[in-house]
Amino acid sequence: MTDTEGVQDRKDTAEPALEEQVQRKYTKEPSLQEHVAGICTTDDMTYTEEIQMRTSPFWLNLLLNKTSQENTQLNLLLNKTSQENTQLNLHLENAIQEKRQLDVENQKLNMFLNSTLENFNLIEEEKKQLNLHLNESLKIITLQGAESKQLHQLLLNEQLNSMQLKAANEHQLSILFSTKMGFIWRFCNRDTLQCSHCPPGWTEHASRCFILSHEPKKWENARIECLDYGGDLAMVWNKEDQALLTNMTFQYVQQNPSEDFHSAWIGLQDMVQEGTFYWVNGDTSGMSFIGWIRSQITLWPTGT
Repeated sequence: MTDTEGVQDRKDTAEPALEEQVQRKYTKEPSLQEHVAGICTTDDMTYTEEIQMRTSPFWLNLLLNKTSQENTQLNLLLNKTSQENTQLNLHLENAIQEKRQLDVENQKLNMFLNSTLENFNLIEEEKKQLNLHLNESLKIITLQGAESKQLHQLLLNEQLNSMQLKAANEHQLSILFSTKMGFIWRFCNRDTLQCSHCPPGWTEHASRCFILSHEPKKWENARIECLDYGGDLAMVWNKEDQALLTNMTFQYVQQNPSEDFHSAWIGLQDMVQEGTFYWVNGDTSGMSFIGWIRSQITLWPTGT
C-alpha cells in the first residue's frame, strides 16, 4: 500500500488525535517473528515519516477541508435549527394568542351559559305561573259553561214567556180595539196606548180636564157646547187654576195672531141677580179668590 492510499484510507474513519495515534502505533511491541526476522513490512513507516506525512500541506489541507465541510454542515444545521426554533417560537406565540382568544371566548360562553340558565329558570317559573293561570282559566271556563247552559235555559224560558205574553197582548188588543171598547179611546192614545183622565186634545190639571173652544159664542151657547162635551164652563178655585187658563189663552193668541181673540168665558155668572155671582154648579164658596177686575167681570174676565 502506498502512502497516498494509506492517507485516503484513513480520512473517512473516526480517528483520535494525530499525536496519540502515532504514539500508539510506534510504542506497540513487535511480534516475536518481527524481532527474530528483523524485517519491517512495507506498510510500516517510521515515527518521523508519519509525523512528516501528517504535517504535510496536503494532509493539512485535507483535514482543513474536512473540518470546513463539517463546520459548514454544522452551520447549516445550526441555521436550520435556528429557523426551526424561530418557527417553533412563532407557532408557540400563535398558540398562546389562540389560547388567550379561546379563554376569552370560553369566558363569553360561560357568561352566555349562565345567562341562558337564568333565562331558562325564569322561563320555567313563568311556565309554572302560566300553568296555574291556565288551570284557573279552565275552572272559570267550566263554571262559565255551566252558567251559559243555565242562561240558555233561562233564555228559552224567557222566549217562551215572551211568546205567551205576545199572544196575551194580541188577545187583549183585539178586545181593546173591538167596538164594545170604543169609549176607551176618548181617553187613550191608539198609537202609544197611553191613557189619562182626559180625552185627547184636553189638558189635565188637578184631576180636571180643560179645553179652549175656538168659535166665538155667547155665554149661554158656550156653556151648551161644554155640556155637550160632558163638562161645563171652567170654574176658578185658586191661582193655579187661573194660571192654567191664562196660559191656555196666551198660547192660543200666539199660535193664531190673525184672529181677533181677546177673552174667554168661564163658569161664573150673575144672571139671577145682577151683582150676585154664582158658579155654574150654584156654589159661591169659591169667590174667596178673585183674579180679575170686579167692574169688568161680566164682560171679559182677565183670568179666562
